[in-house]
Amino acid sequence: MPVGLSVRHFMTGEIGGFLNRFFETTADNHLTSHSLKETTLSWCAKFGVDEDCRTLLGHHGLSSQGKGTLLATCLK
Repeated sequence: MPVGLSVRHFMTGEIGGFLNRFFETTADNHLTSHSLKETTLSWCAKFGVDEDCRTLLGHHGLSSQGKGTLLATCLK
């Protein structure tokens, strides 16, 4: 049995539900799992992480480079 928070991957709705219960949000300012992605990518941009690396982290494709090449560049 895997060790961790769960034996299966979380669904995006479950993550959103957890965030909203944890932060006690209202219908006017609810959070989604996408909120985590936006915040992380925003912090990366402010910290100076390269745009190509942020693209990879955001799971957006780059047609000009293969992901293997890009990943090697980002891990330097």
